[in-house]
Amino acid sequence: MLQLGLANCSLIDLLFNKPPKKEILMVTSTGEKRETVSFGSYLLFLAFFIIPFLGFVIAMIDWWKHGLDPFYPLVMVIMYTITGLGITGGYHRLFTHESFKAKPWVKLAFGIAGSAAVQGQIFTWVVLHDIHHKESDKSGDPHSPIIPGKSGLWAVICGFCHVHFGWVFKKYPLPDSKCARRLQADPIVRFVDRYILVWIILSGVASSLAGYIHDGSWRGAWLGFLWGGLVRVFFHQHATSSVNSVCHLWGKREFHTGDHSTNNILVALITFGEGAHNSHHAFMRSALHYLDKPWLDGTYLFTKLLEKCNLVWDVQVPSRERIEQLRIK
Repeated sequence: MLQLGLANCSLIDLLFNKPPKKEILMVTSTGEKRETVSFGSYLLFLAFFIIPFLGFVIAMIDWWKHGLDPFYPLVMVIMYTITGLGITGGYHRLFTHESFKAKPWVKLAFGIAGSAAVQGQIFTWVVLHDIHHKESDKSGDPHSPIIPGKSGLWAVICGFCHVHFGWVFKKYPLPDSKCARRLQADPIVRFVDRYILVWIILSGVASSLAGYIHDGSWRGAWLGFLWGGLVRVFFHQHATSSVNSVCHLWGKREFHTGDHSTNNILVALITFGEGAHNSHHAFMRSALHYLDKPWLDGTYLFTKLLEKCNLVWDVQVPSRERIEQLRIK
C-alpha cells in the first residue's frame, strides 16, 4: 500500500536522514490496521520522482541529437489527457467528493485511468485529500505549503518544496473515517486499488505499442514509452502538485473559505480546471470548479459530455444564490 506523508520544512531531513523503523496505525482499502515504516519506502518514493525526471532529460537529449517526431509528443498529450482526467474527474471529483454518479464501468474506467497517472493508490489518494479539506492549511494538513507559526521567504520556500514533492517522504496515518469506510465498501475501489501496478504497466505498454506501430522498430517502442510514460508522468507530477503548492500561495481569492486557497488560471489550464482551487474549497461537492469560467474547466466539460451520453448523472453545481453568498465582495 503506498502511503504518503506529512509536513516537515527540512528537506535535508526529508531526503537524507534515515527514518526510524516503527509501526504506525492506519487503515487501508482492505481494512488492515498496521503497517511498517521502512527506509525502503523512502527509496521507493525518491525513485518515484527521479525516474520520470531522468526520462524527461533523456527525451530532451534525444530530441537535440536526433530531432523530434511529433507523433511521440502526441502520444504524451493523449496519455496525459486520459490519466489526467482519471485523477481530476475520477480520483478527485467522483471518488473523493461524489460530485456526480456514474455507471459502474465508467467508475472503473475513471479509477484505472487515475491509477495509471502514477500518483498512488486510489484509497490513499482519496483519504489523504479528504484530510486536506478537513484540516486545510492547519498543522494536520498533508497538502499545505503554510507552516504554522512561520513566515518570511524561507518559510515560503520550505512550504512550497514540502507540498510540491517533499511530503511523499513522510508516512501519514490514514484515519478510519467515514470517507475511508465508504471506499472500503465499494468493490470497484477495492479492485482498482489492489491491481494498481497492473494499470501502471498497461499504460506503459500502450505507449510503447503505439510507438512500435508508428515506427515499426524497438526504438519507436522505446520513444513511445519515454514520451507517453516517463515524460507524461513527469509533467503530470508537477501539474498536480502545483494545485496545492502554487494555488495555496499565489492566485486570486474569490470566495470565503477560511484558508489560503486561490484560483490560478495557469494551473487550471494544465490540470483540466483543478487550478480553481479557491472555488473548489468553497464548494467541495461541485463538479464545476471554475464557477465563472466553465470553459476553463476541462474536467467539468468532459463530465457534461458523459452526462449527455447518459453515462453519469446527478452532476452537482451550487446555486447562483449560494455562490454569491460566499463570494468575497
